[in-house]
Amino acid sequence: KEVIRAETELHGNEHFRAIDAGLRLKEIEFIAKMLPNERQELEQTINLSNLVVTMYRAEQFKEALPLAQSVMGTCKRLLGEQHTLFVSSLNNLAAIYEKTGDYGQAEPMLERAADVTKIVLGEGLPSYAQKLDQLARFYVERRGDYLQAEPIMVVALRVQKHVYGEQHPEYAVALGHLAKVY
Repeated sequence: KEVIRAETELHGNEHFRAIDAGLRLKEIEFIAKMLPNERQELEQTINLSNLVVTMYRAEQFKEALPLAQSVMGTCKRLLGEQHTLFVSSLNNLAAIYEKTGDYGQAEPMLERAADVTKIVLGEGLPSYAQKLDQLARFYVERRGDYLQAEPIMVVALRVQKHVYGEQHPEYAVALGHLAKVY
């Protein structure tokens, strides 16, 4: 609660850091209400998720796939679909599907991750812009669908501008991604 107060005093109620601190507190309170065996299973799932990321970085996509599927299923069961860890598991699984060439599986997961992030975190946080950017780049790089990517990139750019301002590197990166569409 002190972190929320400090972030609010420093940046204001509507700043993404204050909002993010409040969301983190809610997650901690949610986990604290879980049964001990559920918390233990969640801890094991987080460890497994970290292994999935390590395997992804080592380009062991086929080996990581069943583990990533398991992580997503457990996150959904323990936390529900409107939780940031569930969204993270969706992203990880989508990335693996993309690397294995299964774009039909990756696309709806990227779309769902963006939708859930918008619902859970709102439109004013950097993570929402990142999810939109990932989805739009998927449309460009994997589908060659610039028409579908362009409005998504425009929204991502608008969020980055609102969150960081025009002088921030994240805004410049988003602007660069949009420029590739034109």
